[in-house]
Amino acid sequence: MLVRAASDIDTAVELIRQVQAIAGDATLIVLTATDQRAAALQAAFRGPPTARRRLTIESCRNHAKRLLRELDPHYRRGVRVLDASQRRAVTRDLLRQLGFPATSAAVEHSLLALSRMKSQLGGDAVVSAFAASQQLELLSRYDRALHARRAVDADDLLARPVRLLRHDPARLTAGSSLVVIDQYNQLSPPELELVTAVAQRAGGPVAVFTAPDEARRDRFRLDFPDAVETELPLTTTPALAAATARRRVLAAWPSGEERRVSYQATDEVDEAGFIAAEIARLRRGGLSPTDMAVTYRLGATADTLQEAFRRASIPVSRVGWCADDHDTRLDVLAYLRLVADSDNDAAFARALGRPSRGVPAAAVASLSQLAGSLKLSLSATIPHAAMLSSLPARTRLALRQFRAQLAGWHALKDTMPLADLVDRLLEESGYLAWAQHRLAGRFPIGQIDRLRLAAVEFDRVEGRNWAGFVEAMTTAEADDTVRLVSWSQLAGRDYAVVFLTGLEDEAVPPGSAFTDVSALEAERSHFEALKGHARVCTFLTYALRRTMDGKVVVRDPSWYLVETPAL
Repeated sequence: MLVRAASDIDTAVELIRQVQAIAGDATLIVLTATDQRAAALQAAFRGPPTARRRLTIESCRNHAKRLLRELDPHYRRGVRVLDASQRRAVTRDLLRQLGFPATSAAVEHSLLALSRMKSQLGGDAVVSAFAASQQLELLSRYDRALHARRAVDADDLLARPVRLLRHDPARLTAGSSLVVIDQYNQLSPPELELVTAVAQRAGGPVAVFTAPDEARRDRFRLDFPDAVETELPLTTTPALAAATARRRVLAAWPSGEERRVSYQATDEVDEAGFIAAEIARLRRGGLSPTDMAVTYRLGATADTLQEAFRRASIPVSRVGWCADDHDTRLDVLAYLRLVADSDNDAAFARALGRPSRGVPAAAVASLSQLAGSLKLSLSATIPHAAMLSSLPARTRLALRQFRAQLAGWHALKDTMPLADLVDRLLEESGYLAWAQHRLAGRFPIGQIDRLRLAAVEFDRVEGRNWAGFVEAMTTAEADDTVRLVSWSQLAGRDYAVVFLTGLEDEAVPPGSAFTDVSALEAERSHFEALKGHARVCTFLTYALRRTMDGKVVVRDPSWYLVETPAL
């Protein structure tokens, strides 16, 4: 939530206290712009340790240092931040090792070159009088020198935790946390990147203190599209009002032969809370979490459900696409990820060799070493492959051709229907023919067809959002968890209890189906099949109002529900 308020300490303290009141058992993280501001806030919350154990107030720089210690084992015992004089001393020693003059002007020029290279590598800008290879050697040695000292400079202190959070979020210890971003307008761009990454990783409500200017407000809405804008006191916000709204259960289960339960929620938060409460009740009654599935059509609905489950300590996993053959699943997902993000090194390395494109493992290792020196991804390093004299010309050509293929697919991801792009990707890459030949009669062609159907469903409901589609297909179910499943992924799976959520007009069926009679009939058949899918009971839920694209809209129940007898 975006809180419009003054920037004085008293207002900040009041905001934090109100967020604390709704945080429950969650840890509250308050991130500020300066150490002085953090100290002032900490003084206001002094008290017994039990009262402060779930409240952390830190400046962005101190939080970045703590994240580095938590995310990177190398810094587990501590991290040093070099000041300007220490950076100059390190650079002076490196220039001498490389045989360059270590004058004050040369040191300052080299420091400028290092900062520019970290932010602009891969561009055309010439940032030093040294040759490109000399610049890269200086950067490589500089990073190794800092790494040996268990130190970072000002450029990397904020940027490195952001990279670790976004590219390897599994490193961060899981936990329940809410984030308050103090003095949002006064944060520098690197600090803004850090607090955004931390807040997105936490997954809970975000309170941004201090009314931002229009540019920062637009940035916040882009980073947190589901957030609401409010003022103090927070009890007036729709999200908090919905948490205490009266729930209406229109049928109770179990009761004799009752197999369906209809529930009318006030909004999506109320709907998710009801489902979480029912799952907890069923678990207490002895039903295994793996026997329960919660279905959704919109990604935003899934996010709200996950948040409710997290608060209720319900183990949940989103079910993505899976093939009968484990290697086939990993291969196809690697290609899907590459179209969404060509800088995904693990996906790039896997797709490059399946099928083989004439790039041996030794060449990939050399390319990976160069990428580490340049601080680029494997794909972005290919234009610099000429620096590797050990690579034959045919290998460099194969790498450039594969990168060109990736660029072509990437250019189509927002214009071509998702299912068509899946077909094109598997055909043009040569993977489909190669895998069918390799697996002979064991190739899971039926699962590939299911992937296409999932793409069609996602395209119709969510639009041509390739990144969202890949995320939905990538997630893997875990043992002993409730399954969070999209509509297109429910068929072919066996569950005792199924929750069909978001059953509102214009969503079930979607508005686009009304222009096509065959699509409307397919929607009805799909709904009827899902309604009778569960072995024991099906819960049918809908909300009277729902937040859509940042606006609260009034919803009517789906006419499929209205036509259903006894509901």
